[in-house]
Amino acid sequence: MKKNNIIYNKKNNKIYNKYNYQLYLVLKKIKNINKHLLFNKKDYNSKKFLFIYINKKKKIISYFKKKKKI
Repeated sequence: MKKNNIIYNKKNNKIYNKYNYQLYLVLKKIKNINKHLLFNKKDYNSKKFLFIYINKKKKIISYFKKKKKI
């Protein structure tokens, strides 16, 4: 994403915290990979990255719960 896009998304979606923004980016990547995998079911590299991003999402959410930011 370009810097202008990030500022635009932050202002319109009210994403101000850097951890909220990290979660937003990870969810966006997961969504894109899921769309890709609907048409390319044998793309094992994308599946691997999907699991990596899902684990990142879990780590960010556990951090939120630990700090009670949710």
